[in-house]
Formats: sequence, structure tokens, C-alpha cells
Amino acid sequence: RSCGLRAGSWDVVLRFLDEMYSEDLMPDSDTFASAMEACGAANEWEWILQLYDELQLQNLPPSPQSLTLAQHACGILGVERKL
Repeated sequence: RSCGLRAGSWDVVLRFLDEMYSEDLMPDSDTFASAMEACGAANEWEWILQLYDELQLQNLPPSPQSLTLAQHACGILGVERKL
């Protein structure tokens, strides 16, 4: 994986994604999964759902771990949505 998963690294991972977009590089499903994991380690549940939405906007298939993290974030936030 290209991104660290320490709880304090979630903001670094999000900046990395922004840099990818600014360089016209498209993150893949694994990159999104890593970013979602970093956000989960930091209890950044809203970011997990934003990343999941972006994953879907890019028409990328969610990994099982991405789906699980999004479901967990929905439960924590009390959000009902189809994933």
C-alpha cells in the first residue's frame, strides 16, 4: 500500500489524494481503501463516507474492506444509505 495507516496520518493521506488529482493521476480502489483505513484508524467517519462517495463517482468497484468501513461509518454516524 502506498499510504500509511497510523491514526495521525489520515490528513497526510487526504493530501496525497489531492496531489494525485492535481497531477492528473487517478487513484485506484486500493488507494481509496488505504485512505479509508487511515481515516478509520483516526475515527474520521465522515471522511470515510466522502471517500466512498468519490470511489463511486470514479466508477471504481469498492473493495470488501472499503465496503465494511463505509458500513461501519454509517452505523457510527447513524446514517442510513444504500452502499
